[in-house]
Amino acid sequence: MPLAGAIASPGPCSVGTQQRDRPSRDAALAALTTRPSPARSATLRRVYSVHGTHVVPGMSPQAEAKAHRWEIPSLVVALLIPPVLVLRELELLAPAPELLFYPITAFLIVEALRIVTLCPDRGDWARRNLIDLVIIAAAVASLPFTGDSNDWVSVLLLLRVLDLLPLVHRYVVRVTPAIFAVSLLLIVWLMGGLSFVQVETPEDGGGYTLLEGLYWSMTTITTVGYGDLSPSTPMGMVLTMILQPAGLFVGALIVAAAVGFFNREFAMGFLGRVEQKVDDLVDAPRTEDRK
Repeated sequence: MPLAGAIASPGPCSVGTQQRDRPSRDAALAALTTRPSPARSATLRRVYSVHGTHVVPGMSPQAEAKAHRWEIPSLVVALLIPPVLVLRELELLAPAPELLFYPITAFLIVEALRIVTLCPDRGDWARRNLIDLVIIAAAVASLPFTGDSNDWVSVLLLLRVLDLLPLVHRYVVRVTPAIFAVSLLLIVWLMGGLSFVQVETPEDGGGYTLLEGLYWSMTTITTVGYGDLSPSTPMGMVLTMILQPAGLFVGALIVAAAVGFFNREFAMGFLGRVEQKVDDLVDAPRTEDRK
């Protein structure tokens, strides 16, 4: 019998089979709309490694347990970095923000040294944690005793937040592609704004405010570029050339995350309507028999 005929004129056995199969159809619908693709699963495994951010392959179980103890303190310190940088730039609660750079830098150094001692291959740890080495160097270079000329280096400390997103994923909230894209946008925006304030000076003297720096950073990231604020120093020009392609990359991530979300919502709605149509076709003969 053709498939269309079987659906249009189901017999008693087919009705019973359809009713028995309804839970399995519901399970299949849920699987189709929630199960990640194999490619996405592989990507998540690479980004959010089962070893975490402090554990590297080859560690003994005892070393892994000791390394995991550093994760929550590291996450707390990383989340302190953005407000410390903002407070320092706004000159609020001075001199507390400046003084906090000392314990933050000390923690980063002690943490790295401790994890290195737990690693069977220290060269492997260095290759896997190049960003951490850059962050530590930036933290040391931006300490108050080094002078104000190195303050722009401190914005590199914000990379620590991105570096520890796997810990956010594990302990705080599930980091979806959309959350990752928005987090990257906020970090790039704040890094750009703080850097602009540090390396640029208005033509009439003085300095730019943090609000002006954030405004310039957002217009540059979004490639709007009104022109009312523009770089005039070589460092500012280099910063602009970095932010513009970074803005394109972040924008592409946000669009991809939004498209994925709407595609999933559309698929759920479409499959739900198909499911309802099938159920209506299955239940129609039974309703007629009762009449």
